Amino acid sequence: MTLVAVADLGSMIAAARSLGYAPSTISAHISAVERHVGTPVVARTADGTRLTPAGRQAVAVARMIVGLYDYLDDLDVTASSRL
Repeated sequence: MTLVAVADLGSMIAAARSLGYAPSTISAHISAVERHVGTPVVARTADGTRLTPAGRQAVAVARMIVGLYDYLDDLDVTASSRL
């Protein structure tokens, strides 16, 4: 979710504010993603951040995962309402 927020909002500071985290936490989350994929996912600039090609791919996958999670959550609610 952190990487998606950074992508949508264009900066780690804006993502931190939106998610209620300290900027250092956002930076740590991004660093963890970068260690996991083995390459930078954001380019840090004076104007904010921009996604690298790997970052664009990671955000696409993250959006799919969030969508699947939401779908499964909706299934759980639907199943519970039938009981």
